[in-house]
Amino acid sequence: MSHPESDSGFERPSRAFDEIVAKYLALRHEDDDIDLTEYLASVPAELRPECRETILAALAFEELEPRARPSGGGAGRVVADYRLIREIGRGGMGVVYEAEQISLGRRVALKLLPSGLLATSRQVERFRREAAAVAKLRHPGIVPIYTTGELDGIHFFAMELVEGISLDREIESRRAEQDEDPREARDDTPSPTARISEIVARVAEALQYSHDQGIIHRDVKPHNILLDRSGLPRLVDFGLAKDDEAGSLSVSGDLVGTVHYMSPEQLLAKSHLVDHRTDVYSLGVVLYELLTLQLPFQGRSAQEILVKINTREPKSIRKLNPRVARDLETICSKAMSKDPNGRYATAGELAADLRRFLRLEPIQAKPPGRLERTLKWARREPARALAAALAALLLLGTPTAIAIVLEIARQEAVSERNEKDRALADAKRSAEAATLASLEAQKQAARYIAIDDFVNRFLFSVAPGNHGERITMLEVIDEAARELEANPPDALDVEVELRRKLGTTYSLLGRYPEALDQLDKGLSGVATLPEELDPLRAELHYQRGRVLDRTNRGREAIESFSRALALHQKYAEGDTGEIAAIKSNIVLIEG
Repeated sequence: MSHPESDSGFERPSRAFDEIVAKYLALRHEDDDIDLTEYLASVPAELRPECRETILAALAFEELEPRARPSGGGAGRVVADYRLIREIGRGGMGVVYEAEQISLGRRVALKLLPSGLLATSRQVERFRREAAAVAKLRHPGIVPIYTTGELDGIHFFAMELVEGISLDREIESRRAEQDEDPREARDDTPSPTARISEIVARVAEALQYSHDQGIIHRDVKPHNILLDRSGLPRLVDFGLAKDDEAGSLSVSGDLVGTVHYMSPEQLLAKSHLVDHRTDVYSLGVVLYELLTLQLPFQGRSAQEILVKINTREPKSIRKLNPRVARDLETICSKAMSKDPNGRYATAGELAADLRRFLRLEPIQAKPPGRLERTLKWARREPARALAAALAALLLLGTPTAIAIVLEIARQEAVSERNEKDRALADAKRSAEAATLASLEAQKQAARYIAIDDFVNRFLFSVAPGNHGERITMLEVIDEAARELEANPPDALDVEVELRRKLGTTYSLLGRYPEALDQLDKGLSGVATLPEELDPLRAELHYQRGRVLDRTNRGREAIESFSRALALHQKYAEGDTGEIAAIKSNIVLIEG
């Protein structure tokens, strides 16, 4: 486990839930009565406890720190040289307002990272790096930054205000107009596919410029593409960008991006494998969605989607929308190749092929051959494909049938071997283990489900609707602690994890005796658990050290930090961000 302010080598599931949390907070901003339990019902079970914890903390901190967000939606409030007019966007890395720059009398888009306990050092650094990265870029397809600053803990930067809508709103509008029939073309342009191709080509050209400056976006999706009043696309939100000069805040084990648009190599959570071609893949997914009004891979949970992206082929574009030209389908298929070497080598090459398509010239991408098409179909329908190939082999005994059977069998064997290799290499990282459906991931998922059940029980008992009054964060945590003492979970590892969460939350609220009590009980319980829970053991020691340090018990704090350090060094290769943080804490205490 890792604490919120570190780049730990240990993975935590919360890295993948930014959008879930941000969406709820945005919905609640519009409707205070939205039910949290009902909202979380559609969230994967293994993510619910972390999502609920973060959402409750966010709501509590908004009460405790009124400066964390402008009151009354922010209208009229002044931040430095800017007067806020209205909120126009909200996400995991800040809130965007339409604002007036007072000194110049111009309208801008002002992105704020509020002050308060939720603005961790990691978030602040991401925010700063986003501003620094975009400040380097001057391209008509990228929304530019004007100024950056910080006032009373509120970090901000001002951008050009683009009058228009985001591409995801455009897609939603098209879906509504077509009455849920994606095969019906719009009548507002002579060729809808021509307009789509032009939009994607322009975004690809903007990405190529960004890549030439050493910046990989890593979160290309319709929500981050704005259409101005002329219908031209503008790329925004470089909050997850990787800058070759500044490096990346992501470490091995971080899932960076939005699941539906992430490339297979992004899903491995290995930052060193991800290069500019991941943006080519993501833009290919955007093109697929524009052409079919469907996402290529869908599922009931994030894990199901991840597995499909890695092991399945999307439905044929032309079967979903027969109006799409074969060449355009070929371009999209090449951009979305699972193998980075099979994609366009650059975003510029993708743009160039789209331009050839628009000029009715031959494209560079080649359609898959018969065997490759068969194998792609086999990945879409593995059971049917194997049965068909076996039938052909039995009836005809042809070389083609034999080749297909052998190739399918070979790919299945390679896939199975790869999954086993990944499971062995990454068993200590829960996100990857869940993706690969390993035994460790199943155990971890069961642990989160048990935690979710516990949280649901005590939160329902203290829900404001049951008392007719508002319940504070401290009252919720106190009730959770009482529930844990009265009805501890059957699984000791679940109890230990709950005590870690309670201890950390008490510490954030400044209730150090209660925090220490929970952390000590957690350490007592984890002492009897196997080595595979060393990440949890290390986190308990680390959090205990922080509490002791804050209560001026330096010698004991050093002892706890040293134990956490030894556990991290047992698994890490070199100094991770967390190891460096622990060492820094020890040095500061020793003076």
